[in-house]
Amino acid sequence: MNFFQEISRRIEEYRNPRRLLSSNIAVFTALLLSLLIGYKSFGIVLKERALHVEVKKLEERVGKAEKTNKFLDKEIVQTHTPEVIEKLAKEQLNLQKPGEFVAVIVTSASSTEPLSTLKPSIWQRFMSLFSR
Repeated sequence: MNFFQEISRRIEEYRNPRRLLSSNIAVFTALLLSLLIGYKSFGIVLKERALHVEVKKLEERVGKAEKTNKFLDKEIVQTHTPEVIEKLAKEQLNLQKPGEFVAVIVTSASSTEPLSTLKPSIWQRFMSLFSR
């Protein structure tokens, strides 16, 4: 056999698909590609799960915001009635209708005791040391 015939025979052997698939390089390449695809797929799955958790949290926040919005809408409707406006004006702004009188009731116990029966504070006792 001459040199060119030997080369052509070897080229024909490597062109054979069965020979190519059974070679070590092909097996190593296939294994490497499958590991790379598996690694990338695992990363995608992890990202998908994280996004799913975030979507659930955001849906919960949207639900809470919608409930709060409904509550505030009801409160706005209720507070725009004349009775509520009058009540708030009387309680918070101390306003009165013509002919009405405002009475202030003081319920503090310290205001009913005379000042002479109250025990002097520490500051007053300290200052009394210098006033003698």
